[in-house]
Amino acid sequence: MKRFILIAIVFFVAGCTGDDKKIATENITDTKTVDGEVLFKANCASCHKPDKDFTAPALKGSLQRWGDKKAMYDFIRNPSKSIEENNYARALAKKWNLAMTSFNLSDAELDAIFDYCEEPIP
Repeated sequence: MKRFILIAIVFFVAGCTGDDKKIATENITDTKTVDGEVLFKANCASCHKPDKDFTAPALKGSLQRWGDKKAMYDFIRNPSKSIEENNYARALAKKWNLAMTSFNLSDAELDAIFDYCEEPIP
């Protein structure tokens, strides 16, 4: 467990430095061990909050706003292509006036992040 926490901290620090915020998660092979809170903090927290707008929009309710999980996940993995092809992605980019970094996360990892963001914040 300590090793996992240390790895998560390293990923978070790496995500806060430089232009490339991609966080490698290929070591996570058992989707039962995917921790949405850890993944959120390592990949998303520098720009997003689960329940309110920050530098970028709140992630809670994202799927409802997108209306299409595949399109939303495509945006996360390749924002520039999505902005070219998807009206909602283009509207987000215009509204927030910032560029989303691409993330190489599996569906299970993204599911865990969005499940975490939908949970009530204590």
